[in-house]
Amino acid sequence: MPSTKVSKAVLRHLATGQVPSLHDFEPVHRAALVRLCDRYQQILADLCVPPRPRNLPYYQIIKEMYPNFNVVDHPGQPQVESYFCGFKPNLLSYLLKLVPQHKIATTAKVSRMIDENVPLEVLDRCMDTLAHEGAYSLNVAEMRRFARWIGRGLRGESLTLISPVCPDYSYTGGESRQFRFTFERLNDGVGLAASRLLQSLPALRQLLVDELHLPIERHDIYLGDFEAFSAENCARLKITQQEFLKCLDGSRRCIDALSQGMAVAGLFTDLCGGEAGWHATYADLKRQLEAGEFGNVSERLGVTQIADARRPLYQRWYPEKSAQLGFLESLVVAQGLEYATMGLLIERSVRNPLVLAADHHQMAPFYTLAADIPVIYLDRNYE
Repeated sequence: MPSTKVSKAVLRHLATGQVPSLHDFEPVHRAALVRLCDRYQQILADLCVPPRPRNLPYYQIIKEMYPNFNVVDHPGQPQVESYFCGFKPNLLSYLLKLVPQHKIATTAKVSRMIDENVPLEVLDRCMDTLAHEGAYSLNVAEMRRFARWIGRGLRGESLTLISPVCPDYSYTGGESRQFRFTFERLNDGVGLAASRLLQSLPALRQLLVDELHLPIERHDIYLGDFEAFSAENCARLKITQQEFLKCLDGSRRCIDALSQGMAVAGLFTDLCGGEAGWHATYADLKRQLEAGEFGNVSERLGVTQIADARRPLYQRWYPEKSAQLGFLESLVVAQGLEYATMGLLIERSVRNPLVLAADHHQMAPFYTLAADIPVIYLDRNYE
């Protein structure tokens, strides 16, 4: 592809109605430059006034050749937001059709997914919908997992959506967000995470099922029943484990009623045969963590930063312990292992899963500590 310096020089010549020196170009490109010069002057004549911005005619020509070419309005100067293999080609590369039309995308991360054999316009459409629904941006590794999941569906493989959600802990109105957990009691309603999930579910199904025609076999919303296995948690709520599980059964029925057939609610440890299977998997991952098999998790996943972000929530959840030195960090690791356990059990038990979650997004990396599964996080509705 031509250098940026060459691109700017050629575009300046064309703007004056002069075809630049052609000896440095291939014959096919020489003919194209002559046509571009004529087309530029035609657009200029149609405008009747000097183009603002000056590259406007070039944008119009490129748009004629690349319908997905994206220019975003910015004060004073539009910004090209089209990428190929992670970078922005210069305008001359587009004008000479040196960029493959089906391999341009509106973000650098999406454009790097060309080796996943998924049409980039499909990924662009997914990212637009996810952003509109308040999903957090994906890094390159997360994007690659998501692209592979989409690709499997496009090839006809059955896909599954999995949504672990929190029990219906008590809450009140929030300040920075709509709600705030109080953890004073456990209710048997839908719960905040499930409520947030159901809010976006129609739009996401419209995208995945109706538009992309992906074979979504099922969507399971799993309540975190393993939180009932903590004697400390039950004691704080002043209920027994059986009373905890009874509340979860009520939540399950509420979620089923509100999901209107789009999803089915259950208990998470149904995936591993109940409490014994959960404890065994958690203990095995804890042993691996303590043996250093996952590397320096505290540094790699930013445990201190997560503890700071979740500090207000933890202070309400564990008011008598939250001020103890190192307690919040140890709590992040312990809860992170629960997320890692969920990720591993999902990978082992579910065909082509994608985790769609709506709790605290900073816990997302733990899902893939011991599993290789795609994870999408919606912006939560609580603080």
